[in-house]
Amino acid sequence: MRIALLAHVRQPIRQPFLGGMEAHGWYLAEGLVARGHEVVLFASGDSDPRFTLDPVLPVHYEAVFPWAEHRGKPELIAHVDAGYAAACDRIARGGFDVVHNNSLHRFPLEPRRTAATPTVTSLHVPPYDALHYFVTASPGPTHRLTVTSARQLAAWWPQGAPPEASVLHNAIDPAAWPFVAQGNGEAVWCGRITPNKGPHLAALAARKAGIALTLFGAIEDPDYWGAAVEPLLGDGIRYGGHLDGSALAREIGRASVFLFTPCWDEPFGLVAIEAMACGLPVAAFDEGAAAEVVGEAGVPGPGRRCRGARPRDRHGQGHSPHGRPPPGRDPFRPRPLARPMRGALCGGLRRRARDAGRMSEDVIARQQAALRDLYRHHIAPGEPYALVDFPDHPNVGDSAIWLGEIALLHAVGAGDPAYRSRWDDFDAAAFVAACPVGPILIHGGGNLGDIWPHHQHFRESLIRDFPDRRIVQLPQSIHFRDPAHRDRFAALVAGHGDFHLHVRDTASLELARRHFDCPVALSPDSAFGLGPLPRPRAPDCHSLMLLRTDAERAARDDRLLRQSPDAVALDWLDETPPTEADFTARAWARVERGLRLLSRGEQVVTDRLHGHILALLLGLPHVVLDNDYGKVAAYIGAWTHGSPLVRQAATPDEAMALIGAAITA
Repeated sequence: MRIALLAHVRQPIRQPFLGGMEAHGWYLAEGLVARGHEVVLFASGDSDPRFTLDPVLPVHYEAVFPWAEHRGKPELIAHVDAGYAAACDRIARGGFDVVHNNSLHRFPLEPRRTAATPTVTSLHVPPYDALHYFVTASPGPTHRLTVTSARQLAAWWPQGAPPEASVLHNAIDPAAWPFVAQGNGEAVWCGRITPNKGPHLAALAARKAGIALTLFGAIEDPDYWGAAVEPLLGDGIRYGGHLDGSALAREIGRASVFLFTPCWDEPFGLVAIEAMACGLPVAAFDEGAAAEVVGEAGVPGPGRRCRGARPRDRHGQGHSPHGRPPPGRDPFRPRPLARPMRGALCGGLRRRARDAGRMSEDVIARQQAALRDLYRHHIAPGEPYALVDFPDHPNVGDSAIWLGEIALLHAVGAGDPAYRSRWDDFDAAAFVAACPVGPILIHGGGNLGDIWPHHQHFRESLIRDFPDRRIVQLPQSIHFRDPAHRDRFAALVAGHGDFHLHVRDTASLELARRHFDCPVALSPDSAFGLGPLPRPRAPDCHSLMLLRTDAERAARDDRLLRQSPDAVALDWLDETPPTEADFTARAWARVERGLRLLSRGEQVVTDRLHGHILALLLGLPHVVLDNDYGKVAAYIGAWTHGSPLVRQAATPDEAMALIGAAITA
């Protein structure tokens, strides 16, 4: 077959490998060529010249736009997008029998491309916002998807994977990782030197266990290396450099135990099976797919509490010296390890290794990237469009969404709307005159359902009255108290044919997929289009209690919070109406009012979703209670739980207990 092998382009596909994805791509290309296939490797131009290369970029993008400095920035996105767009066009003209897509980019997932050339997409990472919509919308008769572990299948499709998606574990060539019957009593670790791989924790565990350790791998994060790893070298802990495959296999083969310390949702862990092929048992954190991959070859310790595992001894009852299996035993099933190490070994250092500011910035950046992809998908640069249902009411959160929508539309080159309106002043004739073609975008938020009937009736009238327009509902939460209202809306959607629905949480996603016959995608709240915001004033109280007083207020007694000493309790619905006539200016007046209110507190307690979101954008530590139907907790669970600035409380008593805690600890 003629195969287009499409790789990612952050690093080159060549030895010594920067990580598992590079190794996977290289061995896959070599194996397919060895089996007689005609393989064209679409990768960076500085990849291994032994392959037939068609460069996506002249050199890997890390050399031009280092990810740590440019992640989420327009210059990096444009650089990579241009490369993949041109590569996908060349693939379409190249007469390929099949495409194996390992790129982690959205362009190869477009249905028009997968329909033209049968495609297999391999997902090597956990779900992330910028790709999630395109992955979940892409399965079809000519597009199969694979993930590296059962855990990843559930992560990408929490409501159940489609038949086109399946688990396909990564593989290695055992000949490249020869089995060695006896080790030297030492430990070994290899991988990218970054915080999420945890080499400093491997060093601490080895020191606690009293065994020597050698670390191998590329120093991808020099700041982390200098702060957390390099100070631990010495006294049996050493760094062995970044080696190519054969040299690394020899070094691993000399050791007696492999330390596998993922500090993230590890999608597979190729280094673990390489070590097992060499005969080493694996001591691992139970993160991501680690337990699935290691199996009986080790005992994963509870990763969330940062525990590891260590050998019971160095001679292992019933085994040859240094814990190696006797001759004839399956080298992929070394003896199990015993006894988890104490969480105190690494809990404190692991927390210190995480920078709260960077983590929150990453949470924001991931959502911004996903939102830009959403808006690009629906609006071409210069295309006319309408943005309707302007939130002309005191709720600051809805104004923040509107401003985020405008910012995102500008970011993708769409310009200003050709027509805009509130729910109560929409003029069909004026809309058609201003926007004779192009989609209708409906403002996002939390009013899809029957809690806020005016907005829902307006939405339904648009679907009914404009059957020939693409209508895009920007990210919403859904809640119907009356199933008859839900079914009425479902009938309108089914009759339209070009209605596209974006929802903000998995509960809304499940409801929409079960009841609405239209494309549905999980997407972040558009207020994240505003990006990080400066704090407009100094605090004047310890805690700002922003608590709902409207129809979504939960049935609980908030007096404990409202009467808390050194706290100010309020809602942000009281306002002097803005005098500005322009919609965007009115929205800014409301958002600035909300930012000033939130900034009064050294920390915030809120049951408003946008109290949480704006506190996150301001960098404020905050405690979050839920609204009456679970909207706030559902959003945090889907998108923002990774920020150390947020803590969730189930009751006012629990919120009060958290107020005194160091939220970013």
